Amino acid sequence: MKPKHIIGAVIIAACLGAMFYFSKNFATPYVTFDEAQKAQGRQVQVMGELIKSAGAALVPETGAYEFSISDPDGKVMRVRTMKGLPSNFEQATQVVAKGAYEDGVFVASDILTKCPSKYEAKADEAFHKEQGE
Repeated sequence: MKPKHIIGAVIIAACLGAMFYFSKNFATPYVTFDEAQKAQGRQVQVMGELIKSAGAALVPETGAYEFSISDPDGKVMRVRTMKGLPSNFEQATQVVAKGAYEDGVFVASDILTKCPSKYEAKADEAFHKEQGE
């Protein structure tokens, strides 16, 4: 085998190894609430429906915001974040929290929200109008 081929193969192998290493570190898996609790301290993502009736509260002692989300099975998880809440949090229907479960609460390093689409709202409005409601 020629030296150029060997050098090329080594470079390709190094690039593939680096891609695998970095993608593994940056890919945070989505897990269920139960799996998040079992993965104590490990970075994961959970998704749930925002429980608006529970509200989001600022904890003065820590400066953290806390709120609750529920999964499709009705399980509830308390979420805490030090970063503050996204600007569209009040309109959110679902929340994705990235972080780790610690001491009975999911400590989120990042919060993403899913809000109802303005198109869905218009479709709902048109449907109810059509039904004479």
